[in-house]
Amino acid sequence: MEKAKKHKSVQYDKWGYFFIAPFFLVYIIFSFIPLVTTFTNSFAEDYMNGLYEEGPHYRIPKYFTGVKKDWASQMESVESKLDALKDQYSKNDALTQDVKDSVNQILSTTAYNLDQEKYTAALDKKLQNKIDLNAVKYIDEVEDLVLSKESAIKKNFRTLFDKKDNMGRYFLNTIIMWIMGFVPQILVSLLLAVWFTNTELRLKGQQFFKTVIYMPNLIMAATFAMLFFNLFAPTGPINSIMRSLYEKNNTPNLSIVLTNVISSLKGYALEKSSDSSLVNTISLIVNSITESLNNLPDKYTLTEANTLLGKIEASSLELFKANYNGLDTLNVPYILTQNLSSNAVAYEPVRFFTSTGWTRTLVALMNFLMWYGNTTILLMAGVMGIDNSLFEAARIDGANPLQIFFKVTIPLLLPIFVYVLITSLIGGIQMFDVPQILSNGTGSPNRTTMTIIMKLNRHLQNKNYGPAGATSIIIFAITGILSGIVYKTTMQKYQNKR
Repeated sequence: MEKAKKHKSVQYDKWGYFFIAPFFLVYIIFSFIPLVTTFTNSFAEDYMNGLYEEGPHYRIPKYFTGVKKDWASQMESVESKLDALKDQYSKNDALTQDVKDSVNQILSTTAYNLDQEKYTAALDKKLQNKIDLNAVKYIDEVEDLVLSKESAIKKNFRTLFDKKDNMGRYFLNTIIMWIMGFVPQILVSLLLAVWFTNTELRLKGQQFFKTVIYMPNLIMAATFAMLFFNLFAPTGPINSIMRSLYEKNNTPNLSIVLTNVISSLKGYALEKSSDSSLVNTISLIVNSITESLNNLPDKYTLTEANTLLGKIEASSLELFKANYNGLDTLNVPYILTQNLSSNAVAYEPVRFFTSTGWTRTLVALMNFLMWYGNTTILLMAGVMGIDNSLFEAARIDGANPLQIFFKVTIPLLLPIFVYVLITSLIGGIQMFDVPQILSNGTGSPNRTTMTIIMKLNRHLQNKNYGPAGATSIIIFAITGILSGIVYKTTMQKYQNKR
């Protein structure tokens, strides 16, 4: 018998690995490696010294502020000099001021990059309870302290929580602006979600409105921020509208203003009736102002009113100077200035980006406009997932729309609401592009709009990778903790309890 021919069967079970390999490759290159690098950077001191990179150093000098190669040479010299000084004394020699002066002389001439203030405070603390201190032990303590090292991660976290540049301040800024945007966002989104899913209302044009409210989410945040930056600029459209409203409501009544100044001048002329030259000059000024009063335009803007008052004042002062040479040269100009210049009020544009409240409000407003459409769609999906028979049963039982909303819709919508809250919280903590553009990266005014990610970006711009890595770890920890707290407190009733 002929041997049966062997047929090779195609193994399809291994092809799956081939198709999913690109996902793992992209994940490793663009996610896993940056994640590990970020974590390792937090344990190291890594920065640019001019054009040269210093680091990574995982253990660093504790009381040194200079470049590490300088530290090595300085500390080698300090150690040899302190050892030589120590050999001059025995264990029985008392600690005197001369010994301290000799040690300070060595440090000042050799360890010139020593952080003197930090070192002195640490030395005082270390020697506080040393009762049997002698010359040799003192030099040993100084030597140990000057040569001591610490983990770079400690310095990185100290940098983040420096009193003058505190990470807690930036975290508070971030949370404030997120809350200012999220509260109106969730309220408006809930209202729209209920309206659009209510079959009884039968709102027209629902598809159009659903599309429109989602469109801001498709616009890049940077573009949106630039739009607001131009809208609320001192010469922007918002200030132009406010100027128009201001001029409409604050334009002085020129008839009343000119009548008052004429009355004041005539009254003063009666007081000074003995000075004929002054009375005649005032009469000329009154005639000139009366002529202007009779030729007033029917309508005028604030700018036109201010210009006219300025011209009348200037011409009146010229008449006074040209026709009066007496002693009373102050009172008439004062009357003119008080009655004319004081009524010339110009509109001062609102500088939104120099005000903490306005800048934070604009950041919150932009985040609200960009994300309320997305939140509305998520909540609509949640409402549509609720069995309609529950609403019908509530209506049959006599519940009004408000009771149905709070007793039926909100409790059953809670899982979706928690998802929206957590994702919004994560997005809020990662807030960057909008305040970055509005404040030109400075967090102005006075760093009150500086967020955590903006500070992280500053570290990256300066190539200060150690604090940048530590900042990333803090952001990850804060995000995880807050998300866990939100989930635990809001979803308690949905967890299975034995």
